[in-house]
Amino acid sequence: MPKKGTRTAKVDTRWDARRLRRRFEASKLNTEDIASALEVRAYTVSRWIAGRAEVKITKIKPLARLLHCSTDDILPD
Repeated sequence: MPKKGTRTAKVDTRWDARRLRRRFEASKLNTEDIASALEVRAYTVSRWIAGRAEVKITKIKPLARLLHCSTDDILPD
């Protein structure tokens, strides 16, 4: 049992970020550029790309536009 005050990271296994990561790498944008455009923190974008957080539904379409792809290209199967 973890000590009191110890944080444990819960990873959501439903979000598979491989497709998003490939599009991000191909875009040549950095996390700060995307974060600024989507009005989120760069840390949030990093978590999306690493697969540690899901992209909110309201951010998927604008993110796809930034990455010059369709939503189907970045969403998991």
